[in-house]
Amino acid sequence: MAEVGVTMNAWEYRQEWYGEDEKTAKARVRGLEGDGNRGRKNASAN
Repeated sequence: MAEVGVTMNAWEYRQEWYGEDEKTAKARVRGLEGDGNRGRKNASAN
């Protein structure tokens, strides 16, 4: 996805490759942006 960000937005990629409409694609990208630490342990929580 890092390479995609150079030429198109993540939501545009989802439109092209997943067939989503613009509203859905943008919503899903916003949801994914918040999941960057999912599955990782927080060092400060120890």
